[in-house]
Amino acid sequence: MLSLREFAKLAGVSRTTVSRAFSNSDKVAPATRKQLFELAATVGFRPSPVMRPATRGGGRTHSVGVLYPGYRASFFQDIQRGIQDDLLSHGILPIMLAVDVHNMHQCLNRLVDHRIDGLVTTSAEEAITQDDLQRLRKMKLATVWLASDHGRSFPQDDSVNTDDYQGGMLAARHLIDLGHRRIGLGYPKATNRLDGFLAELARHGLTVEPDCRVDIPNPAQPEFRARVVDLLSGSRRPTAIFCWTDLEAAVFYQVAHQLHVAIPRELSIVGYADLNFAPLLSPPLTTIRQNGYALGQRAAELIVARIGGDSSPPRQELIPAQLIVRQSTAPPT
Repeated sequence: MLSLREFAKLAGVSRTTVSRAFSNSDKVAPATRKQLFELAATVGFRPSPVMRPATRGGGRTHSVGVLYPGYRASFFQDIQRGIQDDLLSHGILPIMLAVDVHNMHQCLNRLVDHRIDGLVTTSAEEAITQDDLQRLRKMKLATVWLASDHGRSFPQDDSVNTDDYQGGMLAARHLIDLGHRRIGLGYPKATNRLDGFLAELARHGLTVEPDCRVDIPNPAQPEFRARVVDLLSGSRRPTAIFCWTDLEAAVFYQVAHQLHVAIPRELSIVGYADLNFAPLLSPPLTTIRQNGYALGQRAAELIVARIGGDSSPPRQELIPAQLIVRQSTAPPT
């Protein structure tokens, strides 16, 4: 493909004129712009959006940085697809980087060096420090925080999240309506979804007893599985479990099958997120669905508006959660 220099030479104009024409500058005569567009179509020339600011002495790169956690979960894949589809429809290139606490600063620095127009970060905020935040504020970089349920809030910026409080309520109400009263928690992390779950229990005069909680944060840790074994093999086993995510629910499935605890006849299980494997479990998992695609799409819409000059007050928006009832829940026996 022709470079900007080669195309300008072929057209007999300066590189600045070519850049201005393709950025819709009013400094280029309509007839000249028409000729350049026709020539570009003929020879297959497409200007690079990243090159345009350099030829204008500053401006937009038509790119948005997207930082997302490197979890191999379909929820985050749905978010990325929602962001990508919306940004590309506006002619903006998403630059997506998987981050963790070790490479967060490196990835953020690379995006800043690229002169991105805006930043969308999913759950990467756990790794972002106060110094990072001050740097973003100083740059006045449009930022949208996405899919956060970690207790941190950023009221100076836009945010889009699942209504996790509602999601927790839906899970509790479903189990209560089935008749469960001794209900356990698979890693009861202090979040909005836990608050909603406990609030709904309290409205019915119920609580979660201390011996019905699994307080180990990572379902991949042997300690998590060991605690689940203790919980499900005890004499006062709960009749139902609400899990932090479908990943924790999968461990409960494994242990229940190992201990010959029948799901849902002897133990009902509710997950969270509706990951792609949830309907494939045996029996299929009842869970709270988070609409990752809608989250990503809305975040992209907000960042596009901010890049376009929207100066309205920051928005903190919630996407409704949805109860998906499958065969892992039933009345207690």
